[in-house]
Amino acid sequence: MRIAMLTGRWPRWSERFIERDARALAALGHEIAVWPAEYRVFRAAWTRLDATQADSRREAGAKAGAGAGMAPGGARKALAALAACGWPSLRWWPRVSKALATLPWRPDAVLAHFAGLPAVLGHALAAATQVPLAVFAHARDVWVPWLPGWRAAAAARLVLTCNRAAMERILARLPAMAERIRLCRHGLDWPPLASRFLPSGETSDPSASGRSDRNDPPRIMAAGRFVAKKGLDTYVDALALLARESIRFEGELFGEGPLLPALRRRVRALGLESRLRMGPPLPPEDFARKLLTIDVLAHPSRVAADGDRDGVPNAILEAMAAGCAVVAADAGGVGEVIRDGRTGWLVPPGDPAALAQSLRHALADPDERQRRSLGAFRLAEAEYALPAAAKRLEEALVWLCQHG
Repeated sequence: MRIAMLTGRWPRWSERFIERDARALAALGHEIAVWPAEYRVFRAAWTRLDATQADSRREAGAKAGAGAGMAPGGARKALAALAACGWPSLRWWPRVSKALATLPWRPDAVLAHFAGLPAVLGHALAAATQVPLAVFAHARDVWVPWLPGWRAAAAARLVLTCNRAAMERILARLPAMAERIRLCRHGLDWPPLASRFLPSGETSDPSASGRSDRNDPPRIMAAGRFVAKKGLDTYVDALALLARESIRFEGELFGEGPLLPALRRRVRALGLESRLRMGPPLPPEDFARKLLTIDVLAHPSRVAADGDRDGVPNAILEAMAAGCAVVAADAGGVGEVIRDGRTGWLVPPGDPAALAQSLRHALADPDERQRRSLGAFRLAEAEYALPAAAKRLEEALVWLCQHG
Protein backbone atom coordinates (compact mmCIF):
# COMPACT_ATOMS: atom_id res chain seq x y z
CA MET A 1 0.00 0.00 0.00
CA ARG A 2 0.91 3.62 -0.45
CA ILE A 3 -0.14 5.67 2.57
CA ALA A 4 -0.10 9.46 2.74
CA MET A 5 0.25 10.18 6.46
CA LEU A 6 -0.38 13.57 8.03
CA THR A 7 0.67 14.53 11.54
CA GLY A 8 1.34 17.75 13.41
CA ARG A 9 5.11 17.89 13.17
CA TRP A 10 7.69 15.39 12.00
CA PRO A 11 9.56 14.14 13.88
CA ARG A 12 8.45 15.14 17.39
CA TRP A 13 10.06 13.68 20.51
CA SER A 14 6.79 13.58 22.46
CA GLU A 15 5.09 11.60 19.65
CA ARG A 16 7.63 8.86 19.06
CA PHE A 17 4.78 6.35 18.90
CA ILE A 18 3.67 7.80 15.54
CA GLU A 19 7.16 7.49 14.08
CA ARG A 20 7.51 3.92 15.36
CA ASP A 21 4.23 2.89 13.76
CA ALA A 22 5.12 4.58 10.45
CA ARG A 23 8.53 2.95 10.27
CA ALA A 24 7.07 -0.43 11.17
CA LEU A 25 4.58 -0.15 8.29
CA ALA A 26 7.45 0.76 5.97
CA ALA A 27 9.38 -2.28 7.20
CA LEU A 28 6.40 -4.43 6.17
CA GLY A 29 6.91 -3.22 2.61
CA HIS A 30 4.46 -0.34 2.40
CA GLU A 31 5.35 3.07 1.01
CA ILE A 32 4.78 5.84 3.52
CA ALA A 33 4.95 9.58 2.89
CA VAL A 34 4.57 11.90 5.89
CA TRP A 35 3.35 15.50 5.73
CA PRO A 36 3.74 17.84 8.76
CA ALA A 37 0.44 19.71 8.82
CA GLU A 38 1.50 22.34 11.37
CA TYR A 39 4.47 23.60 9.35
CA ARG A 40 4.09 26.73 7.26
CA VAL A 41 3.96 26.25 3.52
CA PHE A 42 7.58 27.21 2.86
CA ARG A 43 8.84 24.65 5.42
CA ALA A 44 6.54 21.72 4.76
CA ALA A 45 7.75 18.79 2.67
CA TRP A 46 6.93 15.11 2.30
CA THR A 47 9.22 12.65 4.08
CA ARG A 48 9.21 9.25 2.41
CA LEU A 49 9.87 6.08 4.39
CA ASP A 50 10.66 2.73 2.86
CA ALA A 51 11.73 -0.73 3.96
CA THR A 52 15.38 0.34 4.16
CA GLN A 53 14.35 2.81 6.93
CA ALA A 54 16.17 5.55 5.02
CA ASP A 55 14.28 8.83 4.86
CA SER A 56 13.94 10.80 1.65
CA ARG A 57 12.74 14.36 2.15
CA ARG A 58 11.46 16.40 -0.77
CA GLU A 59 12.80 19.91 -0.92
CA ALA A 60 10.14 22.45 -0.01
CA GLY A 61 10.01 23.88 -3.52
CA ALA A 62 10.34 20.63 -5.43
CA LYS A 63 8.12 20.04 -8.42
CA ALA A 64 6.95 16.46 -8.04
CA GLY A 65 4.59 16.41 -10.98
CA ALA A 66 2.46 14.27 -8.70
CA GLY A 67 -0.50 16.51 -9.14
CA ALA A 68 -1.26 13.66 -11.54
CA GLY A 69 -2.31 11.80 -8.40
CA MET A 70 -5.35 14.05 -8.19
CA ALA A 71 -8.67 12.83 -9.47
CA PRO A 72 -10.42 14.93 -12.12
CA GLY A 73 -11.66 18.07 -10.42
CA GLY A 74 -9.41 17.30 -7.46
CA ALA A 75 -8.75 20.91 -6.50
CA ARG A 76 -12.47 21.69 -6.48
CA LYS A 77 -13.16 18.59 -4.36
CA ALA A 78 -10.40 19.52 -1.91
CA LEU A 79 -11.83 23.03 -1.51
CA ALA A 80 -15.29 21.56 -0.95
CA ALA A 81 -13.89 19.24 1.73
CA LEU A 82 -12.25 22.17 3.51
CA ALA A 83 -15.49 24.13 3.35
CA ALA A 84 -17.37 21.16 4.82
CA CYS A 85 -15.15 21.45 7.91
CA GLY A 86 -16.26 25.09 8.24
CA TRP A 87 -15.70 28.00 5.89
CA PRO A 88 -12.73 29.35 7.94
CA SER A 89 -10.91 26.12 7.05
CA LEU A 90 -10.47 27.45 3.52
CA ARG A 91 -7.48 29.41 4.83
CA TRP A 92 -5.59 26.12 4.90
CA TRP A 93 -5.85 25.76 1.11
CA PRO A 94 -2.21 26.87 0.47
CA ARG A 95 -0.98 23.96 2.62
CA VAL A 96 -3.27 21.49 0.87
CA SER A 97 -2.24 22.84 -2.53
CA LYS A 98 1.46 22.47 -1.68
CA ALA A 99 0.93 18.92 -0.38
CA LEU A 100 -0.94 17.93 -3.54
CA ALA A 101 1.62 19.54 -5.85
CA THR A 102 4.51 17.67 -4.25
CA LEU A 103 2.80 14.38 -3.41
CA PRO A 104 5.24 11.68 -4.60
CA TRP A 105 2.51 9.36 -5.88
CA ARG A 106 -1.22 8.74 -5.74
CA PRO A 107 -1.87 7.09 -2.37
CA ASP A 108 -4.13 4.15 -1.67
CA ALA A 109 -5.33 5.81 1.52
CA VAL A 110 -4.78 8.88 3.68
CA LEU A 111 -4.06 8.48 7.41
CA ALA A 112 -4.32 11.61 9.55
CA HIS A 113 -2.93 11.50 13.08
CA PHE A 114 -5.03 13.72 15.38
CA ALA A 115 -8.57 14.95 14.89
CA GLY A 116 -7.28 18.48 14.46
CA LEU A 117 -5.52 20.24 11.63
CA PRO A 118 -4.03 16.98 10.24
CA ALA A 119 -7.57 15.58 9.93
CA VAL A 120 -8.82 18.70 8.11
CA LEU A 121 -5.92 18.67 5.64
CA GLY A 122 -6.21 14.89 5.32
CA HIS A 123 -9.92 15.20 4.50
CA ALA A 124 -9.07 17.61 1.68
CA LEU A 125 -6.19 15.46 0.42
CA ALA A 126 -8.38 12.34 0.38
CA ALA A 127 -11.10 14.22 -1.50
CA ALA A 128 -8.66 15.50 -4.10
CA THR A 129 -7.15 12.06 -4.73
CA GLN A 130 -10.46 10.18 -4.27
CA VAL A 131 -9.05 7.70 -1.77
CA PRO A 132 -10.44 6.77 1.68
CA LEU A 133 -9.49 8.65 4.85
CA ALA A 134 -8.65 7.26 8.30
CA VAL A 135 -8.29 9.56 11.30
CA PHE A 136 -6.24 8.36 14.28
CA ALA A 137 -7.49 10.18 17.40
CA HIS A 138 -5.28 10.28 20.48
CA ALA A 139 -5.80 12.42 23.58
CA ARG A 140 -6.21 16.21 23.52
CA ASP A 141 -7.92 16.06 20.15
CA VAL A 142 -10.53 13.79 21.76
CA TRP A 143 -11.02 15.53 25.10
CA VAL A 144 -10.71 19.14 23.91
CA PRO A 145 -12.40 18.82 20.51
CA TRP A 146 -11.79 21.31 17.72
CA LEU A 147 -14.95 21.40 15.61
CA PRO A 148 -13.32 21.42 12.13
CA GLY A 149 -11.18 18.42 13.09
CA TRP A 150 -14.16 16.51 14.43
CA ARG A 151 -16.12 17.29 11.27
CA ALA A 152 -13.28 15.78 9.26
CA ALA A 153 -13.18 12.73 11.56
CA ALA A 154 -16.94 12.28 11.23
CA ALA A 155 -16.50 12.18 7.44
CA ALA A 156 -13.69 9.62 7.61
CA ARG A 157 -14.29 6.03 6.53
CA LEU A 158 -12.34 4.78 9.56
CA VAL A 159 -11.46 6.23 12.96
CA LEU A 160 -8.71 4.66 15.04
CA THR A 161 -7.79 5.33 18.64
CA CYS A 162 -5.17 3.90 20.96
CA ASN A 163 -7.13 3.70 24.22
CA ARG A 164 -10.60 2.69 25.34
CA ALA A 165 -11.27 5.91 27.23
CA ALA A 166 -10.89 7.90 24.01
CA MET A 167 -13.01 5.41 22.08
CA GLU A 168 -15.85 5.71 24.61
CA ARG A 169 -15.62 9.51 24.45
CA ILE A 170 -15.83 9.52 20.64
CA LEU A 171 -18.80 7.17 20.62
CA ALA A 172 -20.59 9.26 23.24
CA ARG A 173 -20.36 12.28 20.94
CA LEU A 174 -20.61 10.48 17.58
CA PRO A 175 -22.61 7.26 18.11
CA ALA A 176 -22.90 6.83 14.34
CA MET A 177 -19.16 6.02 14.32
CA ALA A 178 -19.79 2.65 16.05
CA GLU A 179 -19.30 0.67 12.83
CA ARG A 180 -16.27 2.68 11.75
CA ILE A 181 -14.10 2.89 14.87
CA ARG A 182 -11.33 0.54 15.97
CA LEU A 183 -9.00 0.26 18.93
CA CYS A 184 -5.44 0.14 17.62
CA ARG A 185 -2.66 0.15 20.22
CA HIS A 186 0.62 1.84 19.36
CA GLY A 187 3.67 -0.41 19.32
CA LEU A 188 6.81 -0.46 21.40
CA ASP A 189 10.15 -1.56 20.02
CA TRP A 190 10.38 -5.23 20.99
CA PRO A 191 12.57 -6.53 22.37
CA PRO A 192 13.04 -3.19 24.13
CA LEU A 193 16.35 -1.36 23.87
CA ALA A 194 17.08 -2.33 27.47
CA SER A 195 15.06 -4.19 30.09
CA ARG A 196 15.44 -5.81 33.48
CA PHE A 197 13.54 -8.84 32.14
CA LEU A 198 14.03 -11.40 29.40
CA PRO A 199 11.05 -12.44 27.24
CA SER A 200 10.72 -15.50 29.49
CA GLY A 201 10.05 -13.17 32.42
CA GLU A 202 13.36 -14.04 34.07
CA THR A 203 15.54 -11.16 35.17
CA SER A 204 18.22 -10.32 32.64
CA ASP A 205 20.41 -9.29 35.57
CA PRO A 206 19.35 -10.71 38.95
CA SER A 207 21.02 -7.78 40.71
CA ALA A 208 19.31 -5.11 38.58
CA SER A 209 17.03 -3.10 40.85
CA GLY A 210 17.78 0.47 39.88
CA ARG A 211 20.80 1.19 42.02
CA SER A 212 24.39 0.21 41.31
CA ASP A 213 25.13 0.48 45.04
CA ARG A 214 22.54 -0.76 47.51
CA ASN A 215 23.61 2.00 49.88
CA ASP A 216 22.58 4.69 47.39
CA PRO A 217 19.23 6.44 47.99
CA PRO A 218 16.34 5.09 45.91
CA ARG A 219 15.76 6.99 42.67
CA ILE A 220 12.42 8.35 41.50
CA MET A 221 11.91 9.93 38.08
CA ALA A 222 9.14 11.74 36.24
CA ALA A 223 9.32 12.87 32.61
CA GLY A 224 7.01 14.57 30.15
CA ARG A 225 5.86 17.86 28.74
CA PHE A 226 5.49 20.56 31.36
CA VAL A 227 1.78 21.14 30.79
CA ALA A 228 -1.18 20.99 33.17
CA LYS A 229 -2.40 17.50 32.29
CA LYS A 230 0.92 15.92 33.31
CA GLY A 231 0.30 16.91 36.95
CA LEU A 232 3.97 17.47 37.67
CA ASP A 233 3.20 19.91 40.47
CA THR A 234 1.64 16.94 42.25
CA TYR A 235 4.91 15.04 41.81
CA VAL A 236 6.92 17.91 43.32
CA ASP A 237 4.49 18.17 46.25
CA ALA A 238 4.64 14.40 46.85
CA LEU A 239 8.45 14.48 46.97
CA ALA A 240 8.24 17.33 49.48
CA LEU A 241 6.06 15.12 51.69
CA LEU A 242 8.62 12.30 51.49
CA ALA A 243 11.41 14.73 52.33
CA ARG A 244 9.53 15.95 55.42
CA GLU A 245 9.36 12.34 56.61
CA SER A 246 13.15 12.05 56.17
CA ILE A 247 12.70 9.29 53.59
CA ARG A 248 15.86 8.78 51.55
CA PHE A 249 15.44 9.32 47.81
CA GLU A 250 16.90 11.08 44.79
CA GLY A 251 14.33 12.72 42.54
CA GLU A 252 14.60 13.57 38.84
CA LEU A 253 12.33 15.48 36.50
CA PHE A 254 12.96 15.74 32.74
CA GLY A 255 11.05 17.70 30.13
CA GLU A 256 10.16 21.11 28.80
CA GLY A 257 7.09 23.25 28.36
CA PRO A 258 5.24 26.37 29.49
CA LEU A 259 5.07 25.34 33.15
CA LEU A 260 8.85 25.08 33.57
CA PRO A 261 9.23 28.44 35.41
CA ALA A 262 6.36 27.62 37.78
CA LEU A 263 7.79 24.17 38.54
CA ARG A 264 11.22 25.64 39.28
CA ARG A 265 9.66 28.17 41.66
CA ARG A 266 7.74 25.37 43.38
CA VAL A 267 10.90 23.30 43.85
CA ARG A 268 12.68 26.26 45.41
CA ALA A 269 9.73 27.15 47.66
CA LEU A 270 9.58 23.59 48.99
CA GLY A 271 13.34 23.40 49.56
CA LEU A 272 13.84 20.50 47.17
CA GLU A 273 16.81 21.84 45.19
CA SER A 274 19.14 19.22 46.70
CA ARG A 275 16.64 16.36 46.35
CA LEU A 276 15.18 16.94 42.86
CA ARG A 277 17.29 17.35 39.74
CA MET A 278 15.59 18.92 36.72
CA GLY A 279 16.77 18.56 33.14
CA PRO A 280 15.68 18.85 29.50
CA PRO A 281 13.86 16.06 27.63
CA LEU A 282 15.93 12.90 27.25
CA PRO A 283 16.52 11.43 23.77
CA PRO A 284 14.82 8.03 23.39
CA GLU A 285 18.01 6.01 23.87
CA ASP A 286 18.99 7.97 26.98
CA PHE A 287 15.49 7.64 28.41
CA ALA A 288 15.58 3.86 27.89
CA ARG A 289 18.93 3.62 29.68
CA LYS A 290 17.74 5.90 32.47
CA LEU A 291 14.85 3.54 33.18
CA LEU A 292 17.42 0.91 34.21
CA THR A 293 19.04 3.19 36.78
CA ILE A 294 15.93 4.28 38.70
CA ASP A 295 13.68 2.46 41.13
CA VAL A 296 10.32 4.04 40.26
CA LEU A 297 8.82 6.06 37.42
CA ALA A 298 6.16 8.47 38.69
CA HIS A 299 3.44 9.62 36.29
CA PRO A 300 1.03 11.90 38.17
CA SER A 301 -1.24 12.92 35.29
CA ARG A 302 -4.60 14.62 35.80
CA VAL A 303 -7.56 16.06 33.93
CA ALA A 304 -6.66 19.67 33.06
CA ALA A 305 -9.10 22.53 33.52
CA ASP A 306 -10.01 22.44 29.81
CA GLY A 307 -10.66 18.68 29.93
CA ASP A 308 -7.35 17.63 28.37
CA ARG A 309 -5.83 14.38 29.65
CA ASP A 310 -3.43 11.63 28.66
CA GLY A 311 -4.23 8.62 26.55
CA VAL A 312 -1.84 5.79 27.41
CA PRO A 313 1.41 7.72 27.97
CA ASN A 314 4.50 6.71 26.07
CA ALA A 315 6.69 7.06 29.18
CA ILE A 316 4.59 4.54 31.10
CA LEU A 317 4.67 1.98 28.28
CA GLU A 318 8.43 2.29 27.90
CA ALA A 319 8.89 1.89 31.66
CA MET A 320 6.73 -1.26 31.58
CA ALA A 321 8.85 -2.70 28.77
CA ALA A 322 12.02 -1.84 30.66
CA GLY A 323 10.81 -3.61 33.79
CA CYS A 324 10.73 -0.40 35.80
CA ALA A 325 8.12 0.00 38.54
CA VAL A 326 5.42 2.62 37.86
CA VAL A 327 3.37 4.72 40.25
CA ALA A 328 0.73 6.61 38.24
CA ALA A 329 -2.43 8.65 38.64
CA ASP A 330 -5.66 7.29 37.21
CA ALA A 331 -6.52 9.81 34.48
CA GLY A 332 -7.34 9.27 30.81
CA GLY A 333 -6.27 5.84 29.63
CA VAL A 334 -3.61 5.23 32.31
CA GLY A 335 -5.77 2.73 34.20
CA GLU A 336 -5.90 0.52 31.11
CA VAL A 337 -2.27 -0.49 31.66
CA ILE A 338 -1.45 0.36 35.28
CA ARG A 339 -3.63 -1.99 37.28
CA ASP A 340 -3.19 -1.42 40.97
CA GLY A 341 -1.58 -4.37 42.72
CA ARG A 342 -0.79 -6.14 39.44
CA THR A 343 1.19 -3.91 37.07
CA GLY A 344 2.02 -0.96 39.32
CA TRP A 345 0.52 1.47 41.80
CA LEU A 346 -2.53 3.52 40.75
CA VAL A 347 -3.53 6.61 42.75
CA PRO A 348 -6.22 9.30 42.44
CA PRO A 349 -5.15 12.25 40.26
CA GLY A 350 -4.15 15.52 41.92
CA ASP A 351 -3.53 13.90 45.32
CA PRO A 352 0.07 14.47 46.54
CA ALA A 353 -0.53 12.52 49.76
CA ALA A 354 -1.78 9.43 47.90
CA LEU A 355 1.12 9.67 45.45
CA ALA A 356 3.62 10.02 48.30
CA GLN A 357 2.11 7.02 50.10
CA SER A 358 2.40 4.76 47.05
CA LEU A 359 5.94 5.97 46.34
CA ARG A 360 6.82 5.20 49.94
CA HIS A 361 5.44 1.66 49.62
CA ALA A 362 7.18 1.07 46.29
CA LEU A 363 10.56 2.26 47.59
CA ALA A 364 10.32 0.20 50.76
CA ASP A 365 9.59 -3.17 49.12
CA PRO A 366 11.96 -4.23 46.30
CA ASP A 367 10.29 -7.65 45.99
CA GLU A 368 6.87 -6.08 45.45
CA ARG A 369 8.35 -3.69 42.92
CA GLN A 370 9.76 -6.60 40.97
CA ARG A 371 6.49 -8.57 41.14
CA ARG A 372 4.41 -5.70 39.79
CA SER A 373 7.08 -4.74 37.24
CA LEU A 374 7.05 -8.27 35.87
CA GLY A 375 3.27 -8.09 35.50
CA ALA A 376 3.66 -4.81 33.61
CA PHE A 377 6.41 -6.26 31.41
CA ARG A 378 4.20 -9.18 30.43
CA LEU A 379 1.29 -6.87 29.63
CA ALA A 380 3.49 -4.68 27.44
CA GLU A 381 4.91 -7.74 25.70
CA ALA A 382 1.44 -9.15 25.02
CA GLU A 383 -0.39 -6.00 23.91
CA TYR A 384 2.17 -3.43 22.77
CA ALA A 385 4.99 -5.25 21.00
CA LEU A 386 5.67 -3.35 17.77
CA PRO A 387 5.48 -6.26 15.28
CA ALA A 388 1.98 -7.22 16.44
CA ALA A 389 0.86 -3.59 16.69
CA ALA A 390 2.10 -2.90 13.16
CA LYS A 391 0.17 -5.89 11.83
CA ARG A 392 -3.02 -4.62 13.50
CA LEU A 393 -2.55 -1.20 11.94
CA GLU A 394 -1.79 -2.81 8.58
CA GLU A 395 -4.98 -4.89 8.80
CA ALA A 396 -7.02 -1.78 9.58
CA LEU A 397 -5.57 0.07 6.58
CA VAL A 398 -6.09 -2.91 4.28
CA TRP A 399 -9.73 -2.98 5.40
CA LEU A 400 -9.92 0.78 4.70
CA CYS A 401 -8.59 0.34 1.17
CA GLN A 402 -10.97 -2.53 0.47
CA HIS A 403 -14.11 -0.92 1.94
CA GLY A 404 -13.39 2.77 1.42
